[in-house]
Amino acid sequence: MSSADSQPRDAPPEQFDPIDASDLYETIVRRAYARLQAEIGKMVKTVAEGGGVCAICLNELEAGRVAATLPCTHVFHKVCVATWLWENHSCPTCRADVWPGGGGRGGAQGG
Repeated sequence: MSSADSQPRDAPPEQFDPIDASDLYETIVRRAYARLQAEIGKMVKTVAEGGGVCAICLNELEAGRVAATLPCTHVFHKVCVATWLWENHSCPTCRADVWPGGGGRGGAQGG
């Protein structure tokens, strides 16, 4: 019987290093976050006129402030929509898919 046969079937391989797995996970998350920020950067504009409301935080979209317009044309505070899109790939107002082809950040959940 080899040493591999003596280990329980669920045991991780001997060379498995949880620190390497953690580093890999952090790298994946960092890249996903950078991609999300780049995509949101393409949506950013300055609000020309005030009066609208961010449907995420329910605060006013003030004239001259930075906001993000999704492809469906709904407008939100940049920070609010970045937080929303980290967990979802759809518009919080109409649920239209934000990412072309539904790609999003890979593991994003639809809402």
